[in-house]
Amino acid sequence: FHCAVEVHDREWSFQARPVGSGIFCVVPKQCLQHSYRTSVTMGFTTMTEREIARLLEHMRKEWPGPCYSMLSRNCCHFCDDLCRRLGVGPIPVWTTNLAGAGAVVKAVADVAADSVYGTWFA
Repeated sequence: FHCAVEVHDREWSFQARPVGSGIFCVVPKQCLQHSYRTSVTMGFTTMTEREIARLLEHMRKEWPGPCYSMLSRNCCHFCDDLCRRLGVGPIPVWTTNLAGAGAVVKAVADVAADSVYGTWFA
């Protein structure tokens, strides 16, 4: 599952990278790493292209590629943050449900493992 935000004829998203920012930009619906399925209209931002460029430059520092997590800090989380900052509100809940469910399962498993094994294996 992949999520991106199209604004001013560019599509922005977030991915794992060993160094630098994980934020990247492509031509809308042309990301070669993913298959396009559908669009969800989020509305329109009142921000100018210059304001968006400044916003994304700031966000590049907050979204480093090495901090990518499939369950808790992925492209859907980035898109939600970007949409909120663009003033169009949060992305639909269904876009992050799978990652959220996986994060809960992992947290429960981690607690169970700690209670059984302690930090012996850490």
